[in-house]
Amino acid sequence: ELDDYVGSVQTLITITTLGLFVCSIPLFGIIGGLLDMNMAMYITMFLYFITNAAILNFQRRIKLDYRAKDSMILSLLNILPSIMIALAMIILSKYVMNTGSDLLLERILGFYIPQILVGGYIVYILLKKSKSWINKKYWSFALKFSLPMIPSQVSVSVLNQSSLLMVEALSGKVDAAIFSMASTVMYILYVIEQAIGDAWLPWLFEKLDSKQHKDLQKPWLGIL
Repeated sequence: ELDDYVGSVQTLITITTLGLFVCSIPLFGIIGGLLDMNMAMYITMFLYFITNAAILNFQRRIKLDYRAKDSMILSLLNILPSIMIALAMIILSKYVMNTGSDLLLERILGFYIPQILVGGYIVYILLKKSKSWINKKYWSFALKFSLPMIPSQVSVSVLNQSSLLMVEALSGKVDAAIFSMASTVMYILYVIEQAIGDAWLPWLFEKLDSKQHKDLQKPWLGIL
């Protein structure tokens, strides 16, 4: 039932995210002013919520089949074009065309639109493989498991974004875009590390569960 479960959870994510988007539109004047976002950024953000969740769900699904290589390739194909496009847009705007008033928007669109396109295709794959898009049993389990973790995830997101918000508040959007681009380049290393670690974990726990501790030493040294 695993593919049915993943597809059903993706449907739940899509419905709740679109619901939040629709409910927040009347408050966009307040939200946009508070977060200094225009409508293009706002729509991009919600599309990314849906499609990035699909990518993560798909990666977790294939890791259960020990398809570590596929997971790493997907991570790199998802993130590398986004970084290159966003970097190219900022360099072109700031140093070739001598503009810069919309560097932050260009960075956001250049970085997230490619990921949204990849994620949209993954949504299609997940739903195509699932025979149960709407399943109350799956939804109930997912909500009971996930809702208590939302405060933790929100706090992590706030912590991760605080440095960018401080730069923008102190130095403006242009410097914030440059700072964000540098952080994004660093993100390549994080993606590689995360892909390797996530691919290793299912095998690690299986070996620990069966008390085969000696089998862990050589691959662990290689990963380290």
